[in-house]
Formats: sequence, structure tokens, C-alpha cells
Amino acid sequence: LVGLGKFTHLISVTFMADLMEVFRQLLAGDALTPEQKARCLLTACEVLSGHGEALQVDTGEFHRQLYAMLGQPSSGTTSGWGGFAGDGSGDADRGILRIRALQRFLGGYSHVDQGRVAAFAKRLAGAALCAEPGEAVGALGVSRQLLAAYPRTRCLLENERVGTGVFNPHVDDPESAVGLAAVLWDLAVLRHHYHPAVVAAADEVARMPLAGAVPPALGSHAPAELARLHSTTRGDFRPAIPPPKVGKRARTSVLDRQTSRGGEANVLTPGEELARIIAVDRSPDDKRDRLAPVVAALRRHFSETREFGVNAGLRAEAARLRRMSIKARERAEERRAAEAAKKAKKAEKAKRAVANGGAGEEVRAKKSKKKVKA
Repeated sequence: LVGLGKFTHLISVTFMADLMEVFRQLLAGDALTPEQKARCLLTACEVLSGHGEALQVDTGEFHRQLYAMLGQPSSGTTSGWGGFAGDGSGDADRGILRIRALQRFLGGYSHVDQGRVAAFAKRLAGAALCAEPGEAVGALGVSRQLLAAYPRTRCLLENERVGTGVFNPHVDDPESAVGLAAVLWDLAVLRHHYHPAVVAAADEVARMPLAGAVPPALGSHAPAELARLHSTTRGDFRPAIPPPKVGKRARTSVLDRQTSRGGEANVLTPGEELARIIAVDRSPDDKRDRLAPVVAALRRHFSETREFGVNAGLRAEAARLRRMSIKARERAEERRAAEAAKKAKKAEKAKRAVANGGAGEEVRAKKSKKKVKA
């Protein structure tokens, strides 16, 4: 199948009709796994997009197989919609094949029926609920492309049912599912997903306008590439979770501080007397007498623990008051030093004023003498 999809330009047109019939028989049977069926669908689409465009091929059977494949639950196994292929065949066989097949079959044709597209959009949103995050992002990306390309299908974003009839989610045929009567309530759940990429994709679909042009998507990647970038099938979270910011430590209780410093052995470990009473094996006849010393020891132990916590809190409060008093004393000394420096500055200024005043008297006396002589 990989070779046929790669070298489809070398296939003669006379054999393509027989090849499509073989693909239909393989998809109708149970011999292929979901991953192999997705590969078969993708190969059929690649053949039809090449020289096969000259053929008049009905793609309804391929759409039905793809629609039925979306209805399979994601259980984290090789047989589910979000299955993990443990055969080491690469990321393309781990659910991304289905996103690529969806993108090619539904996005590559402009004459797909509106009801069929609406049914696919509804089932894609439902499949994203139980798929792993990478495939959920890819499925929502394909659903957004469908709603943007077919404006009539945006009635699925209405709060109430708009189309005629009732949507049937249990039918594996998109033609008879009455997709235009569905409502994408699945987006309300996906907007509370644990993965931020799924939340952003669901919010992007939910905020689409009901009419008019649709703004471009936030990401520049195709849905299959988004599924690969956010895939968690290897066990890691993509993108990686950022480490927590190092900030001011939260205030904790005295008991928490004691336990964080290794004091849990003293706080939570029973005392010697309690351990000795517990270790004693008494007969079950005197059950009340046997429990009385245990209750008293427990009461005494926990009262001592409580008093220890109160004592530690009082000591912490005393240390805080001591630090506050030291800071207040330092501030008072600084204030007194500042006042003394200010007073000294004022005295120096007064002395300068007095000296300047005496020099002025002498100058005025000399000027008056000169006037008298003149």
C-alpha cells in the first residue's frame, strides 16, 4: 500500500478500476486492522488524486468505511481509533493515518454532500472526546476545515437543532445519519480538556462565525502535522509542561514547618509508653481495661503534640517580635542621628550668617568714612 501510494503515477489507468474494486473488498472485510484500513483509504485517495481523476469512481463506500472507523472507541490499544501500533512502524501508523485520510478524502474534494460533511464533523468531535490528545487536535482541525469550507454545516454550532429530522449517532452511514440535525455539544466538554492544545482547538471551533468568512486558524500546520506534534503515544506530554516558577514561599503552619525539617518522626511517632502498651498482648476478656490505658496514652500524646505546636508558635512569635524590636531600635537610632546632623547643620549655618553680618558692618563703616572725606 505504501508503494502504491508512492508510485501511483506509474499505474496504468486501465488497472485503476480493478484496483479500486480490490480496495472496496478489503475495506468491507475483517482481514485488515484499523491502521491497515486507514492506510488502504489513504492509498485509494492518492490513486484517485493522480491519474485516477479521469475515472468516475463513487467514493461513497470509502466515506462509509472512514465514518465507521471514526466510531470505534479509543482504548489505547492497536484496535481503537486512538490505537498505539506496537509494531514499530512509525508515527504514521499510530492514528495519524486516520487524520491524513480524513484530510485527503474530505478536504480534497469540493463536491461532497453537505449532510455527509455535517455527519463527519459531528463524529469527529465525538471521536476527539475519547482520543489521545494528538489525534483529538487533528480531528478538531479537520472538523474546523469542514465547517469553514461548507458554510451550511455551521448550523451545528447553534444552541438548538436547526435541520429537519433527528441525528442518529449509532448509524455507520453518513448519508442516513442526518448530520445537519446534530449539535456540537461535544465542544463544551472538550473546552475543559486536560491538554491545553485540545482546549485551544475546541475553543477555536466553537468561536467560528455562523456566516461569512472564517479567519485563518491560529496554527499554520495541517491537522495531520498537529496530530504528530501533540501526540502522547510515546508517553511524554507534548508540548512539555513548563516547570513551576520560583517565587515567594507560601506561609505554612508551624506543624508543616516542623515536618518539612524532618520533625515528622517526633510529631507523628508514638511515644515510648504508647509503644510499650501497644506491644503488650493482653487477653480479650478485659477489653475495656485494655483500651483505657491506650486511650489515655493517645490523649496524652496528642495533647503533648498540640502543646508542642502551640509552644513552637509562641517561640516563633517571640522571635518575630524580637526582630521587630531590633529593627525599631535601629530606626530610632538612625532618626536621632539624622536629627543631630540636621541641628549641627543649622548651627553651622547660623555661625556663617553671624560672620557674614560682621564683615558687612566693617564694609559699610569704611564706605561711610570715604563719603565723609569726600
